[in-house]
Amino acid sequence: MPDETRRSPEPIAVRRSAPERTVPPAAGLIAIALAGIALLCAAPLRGEPAPRGAGDVSSVGDEMDAPTKRWREGPVRYLLSTEENKAYRELKRATDEERRRFIEDFWARRDPDPTTPGNVVRDLFYRRVAEANRLFTDSPAPGWKTDRGKIHILLGPPDEEEWSGSRRAERHTIVWIYRSTPDLAGLGPYPTVRFVRDRAGEYRLSHDVRLFFLETSLAVAFQAQALQLRGMPASREDPGLAGVDSADDHPPIVTRHDFYRTSGGSTLAVLTVGLRPDPFRSVGDPPGPPPAPPQVHRFDVSARLIEQGGTAEHPVQGEEGRLAGGGDVAPGGYRMYQGAAPVPPGPYTARYLIVDPQSGRERALEERLVVPDFDGSGPALSSVTLATRVQRIADPAREYDAPFLFGDRRVVPNPVQTFRSGDTLAVFYEVYGLEIDPIEGRPTFDVEYRFSIGAAGSRDGGDAFAPMGHPIRLTRLKTPIQDFVLALDEWSRGNYRLRVTVTDALGGGRAVREVAFRIR
Repeated sequence: MPDETRRSPEPIAVRRSAPERTVPPAAGLIAIALAGIALLCAAPLRGEPAPRGAGDVSSVGDEMDAPTKRWREGPVRYLLSTEENKAYRELKRATDEERRRFIEDFWARRDPDPTTPGNVVRDLFYRRVAEANRLFTDSPAPGWKTDRGKIHILLGPPDEEEWSGSRRAERHTIVWIYRSTPDLAGLGPYPTVRFVRDRAGEYRLSHDVRLFFLETSLAVAFQAQALQLRGMPASREDPGLAGVDSADDHPPIVTRHDFYRTSGGSTLAVLTVGLRPDPFRSVGDPPGPPPAPPQVHRFDVSARLIEQGGTAEHPVQGEEGRLAGGGDVAPGGYRMYQGAAPVPPGPYTARYLIVDPQSGRERALEERLVVPDFDGSGPALSSVTLATRVQRIADPAREYDAPFLFGDRRVVPNPVQTFRSGDTLAVFYEVYGLEIDPIEGRPTFDVEYRFSIGAAGSRDGGDAFAPMGHPIRLTRLKTPIQDFVLALDEWSRGNYRLRVTVTDALGGGRAVREVAFRIR
């Protein structure tokens, strides 16, 4: 392959690269990747020595930072936060000067020392872009677009590189090992990234990402990058969805229920209600007069769980069953209310009452549901929640005691499970029943994420779902509370499914849960 010309002609099993590096160049990257914002640097770095033949970094940066409408689609896509990406997309009608100011501000926010001339982070970033273009030529795309190019840009060159199999073999594998881990608290040693050559001769990030030792910040960063890099292949556009899912297609009220294990053999039933501005109209009715300003017009929402046969009644969130919230606005224009109650497993009827405190109007509705039992043997999964956002909070609660708060995470569900291309898909769930290692005192498990797309022309996809690429596999995880965020850039409109499979690495059991969503 052309990119192999940079190596010694003799067979080498292991090659150490960049031994003169004194400061790990990915220090800031990993801390920011953990937070879900792809910034190149959060602290001043001493740059890597520029390799011979790397090219004029300044000219590469100037070319890539030209204030065009497609700037966000270049290498900076690896650094853009969701908010920044959306803000630049909204500059479609802006002038070149307005886009230039946006780009300058983008890099200024990442400059570790604004008092010095130039920007070391920008220089380091585009130096790595130039290196990626020079080194990784196994793809018809520029080197920075390849899997190896992205890892090289974000994390720098590996400390060691291992090859397995003959270079001429169809499944030749390259493994990058990072031994000089960033000097930040809590980072574990020796994460590895594996690339496998496909039949076209291009090295692809393996869907097996092995994370050694602890599930640390560095490991989570590699997970996030693996999820992004495995990105789905170009999904086909579904013409049957063109023009659907406008705001008026959504019902005035939506409900959802999620279940989590709690103590005493009970299950925590979490009921969420989403209300449009006029929850008292029926689907298909013409919109009524504009409601009062949304920041002051909220509703009283209460819920109760009635055991089958009416033998017992459980108010949700307090004696009166009053749900809290109303301040979060989710996709579809829904104001979100939520409450929870620990209840015995079994069948229930959920009864809701919505009251407008200004007009006195009321609306009641009910639905049937079955509360699962998580105290069985073997692994089990809570509900898998697709959320508009999952946030870490500084002062976590031990148990659910406020709407959308689960331990150290604030999870606001997407009530209609519909997203737009370019949105962020956040996923949250918990794992139970795993065997505990007697020495570590913690479980060890693997997770597989499998995305599928529905057949074109089918509103709900039916059973005709086709797998999209390879599944994403994360190994040797330790924390039973899991979440990840995936950017839906360039995903086409269609019906999708996500299957989550958890395998207990110690006990061997397995749990599977599937959730559907739509992109419009």
